[in-house]
Amino acid sequence: MDTNVINLFRKAPAANDSGFFARTYPAIHTPANSLTVGQNLLSVSVSDLSKGLMQAEAARVQRGEIGRPTWQVMGNRLRAHIVPLLGDVPVAVFTTTDVQRLIDYLGEQGFTSTTIAQYLVLLRKVVMHGVHVGALREAPCSRRSRCAASRAAVSAWRSTVH
Repeated sequence: MDTNVINLFRKAPAANDSGFFARTYPAIHTPANSLTVGQNLLSVSVSDLSKGLMQAEAARVQRGEIGRPTWQVMGNRLRAHIVPLLGDVPVAVFTTTDVQRLIDYLGEQGFTSTTIAQYLVLLRKVVMHGVHVGALREAPCSRRSRCAASRAAVSAWRSTVH
């Protein structure tokens, strides 16, 4: 268990709380709405996909496929590090450079390689959720030709942000 994340959320209830399973807890700031057909897919951010993923994972909790504590750890990790660092990045320009930023950031925070790997698994779930809902055709930069074609868009977006 990642004690750094646990310490950030002292008010989060423990799994051994007698009323734990009777209550519901929002995973991310507000309940996620599904991506609508009319929504501009260029405006979909990593934060939007994170919200959608947590909604999908909540359904898995309801079906008994994963435990509520697992779902809560996912939400904690998203809120604590992934969304603050990468949440504003539009998925259309999300690349392996952004993944490396997360790795570097977590390393600077003193996280172990095992914990960083767990964050990367969660980030991959976010990205694959984008593929499943149609916000992405494929995981970013899974083919070299797509990476080369998107570098100009990435550079343009980054110049407006920084």
